[in-house]
This record gives sequence, structure tokens and C-alpha cells, in this order.
Amino acid sequence: MEKMDKTTRKNLKKIQRQIKKFKRELNKIELRPCNSDAELKQKEEDISIIKREIYELEKEANQFALYVYSKG
Repeated sequence: MEKMDKTTRKNLKKIQRQIKKFKRELNKIELRPCNSDAELKQKEEDISIIKREIYELEKEANQFALYVYSKG
């Protein structure tokens, strides 16, 4: 197994920070109260968008990890 180079480590840390930021934002949105159906619909759309972003970032992080481990 080969060690990660500095750039890859840096990219992974950046992705992890973004994931953490999106998860905090998701938590805030989930706890936000809704007064109408329109607000509820917007809240559901926001949650869906953020979950998709988190999924894409986690997928990218996994690809970095697989690339590093497959090099060896």
C-alpha cells in the first residue's frame, strides 16, 4: 500500500471539510420550522439538494481513496 501524496491528502481534507459544512447546514434546515405547505416544499427541496451534494462529495472522496490504494 502506497502512502498518499501531499496533494491528495490536501484534496481529501478539503472534501471532508465541505462534507462537514453541508451536514451542519442540513441539520439546520431539518430543524427549521415550516408555517405553510410552500415552506415545507422548499425545505424538502433544500434537504434533497444538500443530501445530493454530500453524496457527490463522499463519492469523490472514495474515488481518491480507491485511486491511492489501487496504485500499490
